[in-house]
Amino acid sequence: MIKIKTASGPGAGESSVSVRFGEFEKVAKAQATMTGGYICKVSISGNTVTVTPQYFDYDAAADGVAIDVPASEDLSGETITVVAEGY
Repeated sequence: MIKIKTASGPGAGESSVSVRFGEFEKVAKAQATMTGGYICKVSISGNTVTVTPQYFDYDAAADGVAIDVPASEDLSGETITVVAEGY
């Protein structure tokens, strides 16, 4: 079964957002997108998907590497969409 949920981005002081799929015992696969031009790193534990926003810092020494958005950034105005397959 596949479900789609949305959540607000992490607020200041938070580095990620956890989205719980209570209708599943376990999430097998998940993918997330986020408004504002951010990409999402996804981790799964049981029926919870944790989304960490990332961006590309082209001024950094290692151009092209995606890095986590600092927890000091307030992304609560952005929207995260998570598509999960579970059972």
